[in-house]
This record gives sequence, structure tokens and C-alpha cells, in this order.
Amino acid sequence: MDQTCSTGISAGSSEIPEVKTPFSYFERYLKDDFFEDMAEFSNRKYVLLKGRSLNTNGPEIRKYWGASIAAALVGFPKIRMCWDRRTRFPLIADNISRDRVYTLRNSLKIVDDNAVSDLKKEDRFWKVRPMLARVRNACLENPRPKEISIDEQMIPFHGQIRMKQFVRGKPQPVGLKNFVMTTTSGLPLDFLMYEGKGKEIVSGKAPVPEKLDVGGRVVLKLCDSLPAGSSIFIDRYFTSVPVLETLLSHRNIFCTGTIMSNRIPRSVELKRDNEMKREGRGCHDQVVRLDDKMSIVKWYDNRPIYLGSTICGVSPIEECRRWSKKDSAYIQVPRPYIVKMYNTNMGGVDLSDRILSKYAMRNRTKKWTVRVLHHFFDFAVAAAWIEYRYAAQLNKWPSKDILSYFLFKMDIAENLIYYLREREVQQEHEEESDDAEEEDDDVEQAGSKRKRRATQSLPPKAARIQNAIHMPEMMHNQQKSRSRCRFPGCSSVTYIRCTQCKVFLCFTTERNCFRNFHMK
Repeated sequence: MDQTCSTGISAGSSEIPEVKTPFSYFERYLKDDFFEDMAEFSNRKYVLLKGRSLNTNGPEIRKYWGASIAAALVGFPKIRMCWDRRTRFPLIADNISRDRVYTLRNSLKIVDDNAVSDLKKEDRFWKVRPMLARVRNACLENPRPKEISIDEQMIPFHGQIRMKQFVRGKPQPVGLKNFVMTTTSGLPLDFLMYEGKGKEIVSGKAPVPEKLDVGGRVVLKLCDSLPAGSSIFIDRYFTSVPVLETLLSHRNIFCTGTIMSNRIPRSVELKRDNEMKREGRGCHDQVVRLDDKMSIVKWYDNRPIYLGSTICGVSPIEECRRWSKKDSAYIQVPRPYIVKMYNTNMGGVDLSDRILSKYAMRNRTKKWTVRVLHHFFDFAVAAAWIEYRYAAQLNKWPSKDILSYFLFKMDIAENLIYYLREREVQQEHEEESDDAEEEDDDVEQAGSKRKRRATQSLPPKAARIQNAIHMPEMMHNQQKSRSRCRFPGCSSVTYIRCTQCKVFLCFTTERNCFRNFHMK
């Protein structure tokens, strides 16, 4: 049996990916059509319930999600505090009203109820399936490394729902269960929402052994998108001898995981607990199948641990640093290779959970659909940040230049909130370009004689002051010397500063860094 196992973070070509903007990574998971569809279906449902339209659109739905992300980042106990006089948060309060946020949250729909009548019996998550499909398709496009971990993830929810589960030992034990497959760095590759008893999980590429439990079926199902030669790491909830055999014989996929003692065949004889306790911490025992393609290892640390693998075994044995309660100090303990590989590659889903738990949208709600939509929106943002951070590390960016998860998420929130303004500015810029081209055409037709432009009437005051946030101001009376322009690639100096961003930007006849800075 092969005793070696690579620990690379990712697979694929050796080309270093370009680091893109945070919103570019996020848009790969939830594109523009997601917000447009949500606005359309929310309007339809509101008409059926209230008899009038919700009058929402794609940009407003984006604004709602941006406000929800920003509210989670602020961390107020109640979202209404963002509009309170004493705790007001301008980014949210200046762009959307409190009552409108509540109205939109209670009316969110991503599917037309009347158009999916046939799926209601087959799919218990039909109300949120379009969003799950979008996020999952983006996950399936992520590159498949050699080492992959599979584990369960809980979506906290305490309301009434048929699919609710209780998993003892989890930080959030009550809620909806989501089985996730990730890289060792936490990047999601696939997931499967658990629909509860009565719903069969069947792999499309490997036969399901008889009497296989839910955990084993989930592993076979998630491995459908993996290439041959992959190595997965799972915990004792999923591991069994039939799963190891099926993956190896039918898919050529190697598997390593902790295993329950009652799932080990009776023909496998290992040392007893008392005998290993006398030998001391770090002792082990191994049984290898006759064809040398599977091993069962028992390792005694503070208690006995059983592991099964079709790629790793005991050798080579190394020492690891462990805490000794008896000696009140760290000691060196012999550790089999299979234990090392399991500890190194198993934490991908836990890492993803840890990222998701930070600044998550956990507003109280009795609607499971709202909880799932918020969770997978956070799921997409977390996946985008993991992808961004990995690309930045490959490009050898210094740590201080890599955005933290907080700043990355705030950047996405601001892009969603100011989406309409950005599109309006771009549209105005395109119209200006068209007018300039028309003017050039007129000049060419008239020769050297320039046409007099018609006098344009002034717009009303309400239109002139609309969205007047980023305005230039001259600072020559407040400082003696000019400051360096902050637009990337420009090394000029200027007195002009943005009133909102508080950064200096060029604004001359040769260049307009002020406009370019607020458009890119």
C-alpha cells in the first residue's frame, strides 16, 4: 500500500492567477440575474398577498443585501439600531429606510410558487433551490486539488420545519444540515443540503452498497464531481469499510478517516485498550488487508482512536508535541503517518465554518427560507474571500496589503449599496462620450467653421444636488504645499481633495484622476 500522500493546497496549472477586485470574486457566485430574478418573484408574490406591487427592482434588492451585510459587520444586537439616533450607521441609514428593509426581508422570493408545483413533493428545498443551484455551480467550477475534506455544516434555525436536525457537539446544534466538500484551505467545491428521512441519496457514478448509512451515501454523492486519484478525508460519521472499498474499486478515489469501533469488521483483531494503556501514549497497532489496499490503525493517545485508509498507513512514524496533564508540560509522542495526514487535511470545512461565523447575517426570523438565503449569501462571500486571499498569497502580496475578511465583506456591501449610483455615473460617462463623438462629426461636416451649441436650460435644484457626495474641494488655503495624487499609477501633486473620500486627486486639462478614481 502507498505510504505517501501529497499535501498541496491546490491543483491545476502552474500559472499564477491575477488578483481581482473583491466584487469580481463575489459576482462569480451570484451574478446580476440573481438580483433581478429575486426582485421579479418578490413583486409577484407581494401582489398575490397584498393586492399591490412591492415596487422593487434589482438595484434595490442589491441595496438590501448590502445593508444586511453592513449591519452584520457593525454587530448591533438589533438591526433597527442602525437607524436609531444614538447608534445611527450612515452607510445604511442614508441609503435605505428601516421599514423598507423589513418589508423586503419579509417578502424575499427567488422562485415562482405557481411554476414549480411538480417539484414540491420531490424537493423539500424548492423554495430556495435557484440560489442553491447558482452557488453550487460556481463551487463546481473551482479547481479540484488532490486533498479534499468532507464534513457537515449547520445552518442555525429554531423554527418549525421538517428538515430541522440536532447534531450534538456542534457550536450551533439545532438547524438545517449541509454537507460540504472543501479544499484543505476551506474553498468549497460542492455541497448537499440534507432533506431528512425519506429522501434517498444516490451517487450517479458509484453503486451504493447495501444498508449503507446516510453519511456513506453523502460521501459517494459528493465524490461524483472528483477526478480519479483524489484523496478525501472524512470523520467517523462518514467512514465505513464499504465506503472505502467502493470509492477505491469503482472511482479510484482514496479515502482516509476516523472510524467507529463498531464499524470495524470482527475479523480485524487489534490490541485491547488495557494493553495499549500499559504501553503508554503513542503506541499503535495496524492491520493491513491481504491485497495491501486498505489498513485499519488503532492509535492510543489520551484514549484509543481508530482510523481507516486506502492510501496511508503507520509508516513513517514521527513524533508530535502533545500536552501531558500528568506532567503539566508538553511531551513528545510517537504519531503514525496516517494520523498526521488526517490532522493536516481534515480541517477545511471547519475553517470555512469559522470564517462564516464571523459577521454572519443572523437576524432573528421565523422563516427558514430567509435563514437559508442569508446563510448562502454569507457562504458565497466567504468562498470569494478564500479565493481572493489564495490568489494574493500566490502573487506574494505582503500580509498588510491583503484585505481582511471584514474589509473584504465591507467592500462587497458598499458595491451592492452603491450599485445604482455606479451604473448612473457610467451611463452619464457613455452619454458624454457619445455627445463628444457627435460633436466631432458636426465639426468634420462643417469644416473649420464650428457650430454654436444650443443653450441648455439649468436643471432643477433637486436634480442638481441628487447624489452630490463625492465633490472636489480646493485645499490651498488649508495647507502650504500640494499633496500626492492617490490614483494608482499617477505621481503628480495637487490641491484638489474629495469631500467624501478625503483623498487628493488630480483634476487638470491633461488628466482627470478624480473622475477615474470614482469610476473604477
